[in-house]
Amino acid sequence: MSRFASLPALALLFALLLCAQSTPVTLQRLGEALDAKMLGDKDIAEIVLEVGVSFRLTDDIEKDLRKRGASDLVILAVRNGYRPPLPPGPAAISAICQALSDGASSVDIVAHLESDGVAGNFDAASRAALEQAGASPVLQRIVAVRWLDANTLDGSLSQIETLLASGATSEEIAPKLGAAPLAFAASREVFSQLSAAGAGPALLRAVAEASLEDAEQPLSLDQLVVMQGAGLDAGSIAQRVSELGTDFETADDVSGRLQSAGLDAVITQAVLARRIGSAEGPLSLPGLATAVRNKVPDQEVVQAIIKRGVNFALTADAGAALASFPAPVRLAAVIQSLSQQGYRAMRLPRADDFNPGGEQGRLDIRLMVDHVEDLVVIDDVVLMKSLRGADSTDDGSELTQPLPLDLDPNTFAIEQKDGRGPI
Repeated sequence: MSRFASLPALALLFALLLCAQSTPVTLQRLGEALDAKMLGDKDIAEIVLEVGVSFRLTDDIEKDLRKRGASDLVILAVRNGYRPPLPPGPAAISAICQALSDGASSVDIVAHLESDGVAGNFDAASRAALEQAGASPVLQRIVAVRWLDANTLDGSLSQIETLLASGATSEEIAPKLGAAPLAFAASREVFSQLSAAGAGPALLRAVAEASLEDAEQPLSLDQLVVMQGAGLDAGSIAQRVSELGTDFETADDVSGRLQSAGLDAVITQAVLARRIGSAEGPLSLPGLATAVRNKVPDQEVVQAIIKRGVNFALTADAGAALASFPAPVRLAAVIQSLSQQGYRAMRLPRADDFNPGGEQGRLDIRLMVDHVEDLVVIDDVVLMKSLRGADSTDDGSELTQPLPLDLDPNTFAIEQKDGRGPI
């Protein structure tokens, strides 16, 4: 500042203010210096050329400066002294805030961000700093969108809310989800927060998809409801239920609860299939009925019966209930129930002359017996229980035709081969 040593004290003060902190001269500071008329044109021009100006010289700005007394020398210095508000390359939030504090034009900052982008982290503190520095809503949106273009979300709910608050749209945020695991699970509470922040269907669906993909723990009923509500494919949700299970109580009447929640039948089937296959303890008759009623695949129900067993006796009422079950399920349940009562199951092989189109079957059972044997015939399975003495032994048996579901005692009988007549 030695070149200003000869200036009067007040003029020196203006010179010092004009080039304060060696930052580019703002339009406001230049206008104040011209209005005060404490510095000559040469002094102003020298300062402008040394530290630069933070604004571009437009026709309107030039007219205003000339009205305030700017000479051709000052105008030339301003035209040549423009300093870009930000260094080349992606701009950090702190640099943007500093440029705003230094009086840089939002138009110039936006132009830089459009070409070079934004670097660093973007969170609630970043947005607060931009607001404090005077960033307009338009500039805040540009910062958010350009940051999204070049950076990865951290997976937090707060960052998504901050981006929405800064003006980024659901359609701009949604494609960026999935690059990093979400730090939160989809729920009605989360969706309520996002909706309040301005999230649209596209973003809610993207959050639901990412949450379903990232899930590592059993899914809650709340999660199932919001994921379906966000438009996710029921089959995709059901697949994850099959893999992860659910964390809510699944009593025998859970299907009513699932239906009350509005869940698709495919999801309900997956919940019940997972429950019936993974729960501990024998299956109850109501539990089996629930699985059958909700069309859980027969194979999965049968596997569960074999794995877990059943906890009901084969009474007349139980038999009536089982009669409406699919044949594989009914057979597995009866075998399990009777096995617990001491019966042995023997599946009958098909004879060489087996006729699948036959209307009536012929059952040929050969047993080595010298005592009373109780026989139960179901489809192609015979269950035997010795009522006294040792178990009978199978001396070969066969099934030549499908047995009718309801056997007519007038046309079906088991003959004793020792000539003692029908059993």
